[in-house]
Amino acid sequence: MTIPFETIDSIDDVKRFFLFLMLNLHLLFHPDFRFEDYIEKDESSVFLADECTLLNHLMEECFEVCESEDADIYTIGLEAHAEYAKKYPLINYN
Repeated sequence: MTIPFETIDSIDDVKRFFLFLMLNLHLLFHPDFRFEDYIEKDESSVFLADECTLLNHLMEECFEVCESEDADIYTIGLEAHAEYAKKYPLINYN
């Protein structure tokens, strides 16, 4: 897997990272969860150990940037999810 981030330096980076997780990795995620905790139906890990290390580090940087900018990481996550939902609206089968 190619992760197009080396560091998270701004609120814009945080949002772009969140969108990357949703759009490119097809991951519905929560900022508080470690990437080792994402498992397949057969209980195998979604990510390799080195991917978990990098993704966890990037998420920690997201928290640090949000704290330094006095921004709410969860609100940014919801904004990113809303943007994702515009591109991929849920299908209502009713």
